[in-house]
Amino acid sequence: MTTNAKLAFNLQTGSYLADINVLPGVNLDLKGLLSGSNPLPQIDLKEVLSNLPGLRSSVQSDYSNVRTAAFNHSAGGSVFFASKQFTDWASAETLLNLAGKAFLTGGKGALSEIAAHVLPELNDIYVWLKNNAAADAPRLAVQILQAILSGQDFTTPSLTFKIVSVDYTTTFGVSGILGTALEALHQEKEVAVASTHKAFVLSWTGGGGIDLKNVIDNVAANSLKGGFEPFLESMLQVNVDSKLRTLLEFAVSGGSGLDQIVKEKISNLLSISSKDLSNIYQPGSPIIDMKGTELAERLRSAMLNLAFGNDRSVEVATLEFNLSTMSFSIEVAIRNKWDYSLSDVSRAISMLS
Repeated sequence: MTTNAKLAFNLQTGSYLADINVLPGVNLDLKGLLSGSNPLPQIDLKEVLSNLPGLRSSVQSDYSNVRTAAFNHSAGGSVFFASKQFTDWASAETLLNLAGKAFLTGGKGALSEIAAHVLPELNDIYVWLKNNAAADAPRLAVQILQAILSGQDFTTPSLTFKIVSVDYTTTFGVSGILGTALEALHQEKEVAVASTHKAFVLSWTGGGGIDLKNVIDNVAANSLKGGFEPFLESMLQVNVDSKLRTLLEFAVSGGSGLDQIVKEKISNLLSISSKDLSNIYQPGSPIIDMKGTELAERLRSAMLNLAFGNDRSVEVATLEFNLSTMSFSIEVAIRNKWDYSLSDVSRAISMLS
């Protein structure tokens, strides 16, 4: 059995999002559990069905290509592109899921899930605005948050906000006896289902921009500096509508002592040096792929402690660091497996006799 985990962690503020695939198609928000909000699990019906005996599925997206195009279009300017975690979440299925949670919990379940996925984006936007030396950042952040929730583009003298579409394709396949039967009947064993997810692009036009080399040189000094909670409170001083105020107040009231311990442990695990970043940084994009680094091996070893079986393994599928937001994006597959030969079974039986 494979357990998939996604982690978004902002090294500067300590904010994080952790989704754990506890069962096929059933994801749990770890941060929500630690904060005491008792979030309802997020259920992906397509993944649940694809894990029935004899069925399989795979998901591919155009996220990397769309993001790269946005960075290239900026011609070296400062650009914020929505995270992979947010884009994976922002689908038509999510809207239906949120509607169901709102009905079951009187709105609290939906609010908790929206906060879990939108607030990490806002946290990274806060760092991005700060690194761009944005004037009146709280007011800009309110406009951006309203635009994310409403899906409306806008332009100001200092930045532009644009909603973009990202194509996803889920391929369902049939294996085993049923797959063999379909093959004998000359029927397709696979079917592809296309869907569109939403992301967004922020482009800084206010002059200046982010000095990525300065970010690299000061990465250790700026780790776990916090600042996001006071920024949320400053956003509440801006004239916001009641729904937005409810979301911001929910965010300000979150957190716990255990949550702080988790932040520190994640920060220690993901600690990086300026030298490490300088060695692999490629000018032209703020995104650094760290899959082939010592950090990836350190992460794999740590995650291996969560796996079960004598043939367990961990694959670090994604390990990226965004210089403009000081944030990590991580995807890990934890494979739990017991592997025994007939001789192993015979040996075990003889030990019992």
